[in-house]
Amino acid sequence: MAKLFLTNRVDSLTGSLKKDSPYIIQRDKDGGFYTRRIDPYRGGFDESHWIFFDQLLLLVDSRLYLTDFEVSVDELAEALSEKYACPFLPSQVKKWTQKERLNAAQFREFNAWLKERGW
Repeated sequence: MAKLFLTNRVDSLTGSLKKDSPYIIQRDKDGGFYTRRIDPYRGGFDESHWIFFDQLLLLVDSRLYLTDFEVSVDELAEALSEKYACPFLPSQVKKWTQKERLNAAQFREFNAWLKERGW
């Protein structure tokens, strides 16, 4: 789950960002907003998890709905493993990023770092 930080322009943001996406935004009992996978994995992995983070990044960039998001290295390792159909360990991601959790700007830097290395 990624934690989302809404702008002061919106009171709530829930639901799907893209049709047929297996990820949604939901509100917890304490009023916080988080992401959640609602569709089980079917016959293999894909990059939908990573794409969802990219979509969140676009929302942060627009500054209309989100000011930031925060995601753990555990979830990033899971998303990378799904994207490339090979295991990535949270300890690898932590070693690469030097962080336990990344915000949107740090995710952008990490994503660029991966692309520079051909990932």
